[in-house]
Amino acid sequence: MSGLGNLEQSVVDEGVYWEENSVLGKQVDAQLAHGYYFKTPEGLRFCKSRNFDDERIRNILENLLPGSSLGFYKSYGAAERDLCVLNRTSEETKVIVVQFWSSKSRVVFHRNSHRHVLNAIAAPTGLLEIPAVELNTTEIARQIAPMGGGGFSILDGRTGFRILEGRAIMFAFVAPDELIHWAKMELPNLPELQAEVEEIETNYKTIGVNFKFVERRFGVNCA
Repeated sequence: MSGLGNLEQSVVDEGVYWEENSVLGKQVDAQLAHGYYFKTPEGLRFCKSRNFDDERIRNILENLLPGSSLGFYKSYGAAERDLCVLNRTSEETKVIVVQFWSSKSRVVFHRNSHRHVLNAIAAPTGLLEIPAVELNTTEIARQIAPMGGGGFSILDGRTGFRILEGRAIMFAFVAPDELIHWAKMELPNLPELQAEVEEIETNYKTIGVNFKFVERRFGVNCA
């Protein structure tokens, strides 16, 4: 466990909270065993159960980012890059990232980096890569989080991290004034997917989802 105290306060003060949890790790392993394409009923159910149905996660989102919506849902593995989702452009938190870790995961979190202008640039992964020089300050603490059994972490979207081992299923929840700059996530226009999205929208009014349904074209993956 991170030992950073109260979950919500850790995200505000340090930019991150993490916790090892072998039950979650097994669930992530099972989800990843089916591949990295999550635009399926099973993928949407995983999203719902781990974020919307989980009271701790839901309360964090409602308290720290009122009116937010799910902005992306992807999986990332180990890479020799320090990454973040968003550059610091204001004092306010605009994105909360929820990461669920596979077993045998190890990650570096750059605590307090959300308070600094990191000048991150576009990375091939679709995230932002932080130049090493920007993290070379005593005000940013490098913390290695060993999650051999798997687990979860919650970050301010401006907090830097590096995946050393394992894999994360990541969700980004985005404030309304930031979401207008994000493209909608496309889902195949299938009844079973529509039903899963409708269930989320019906049961959870305080957190949205930024999906749109598109007609499937032969040979085209909507990822």
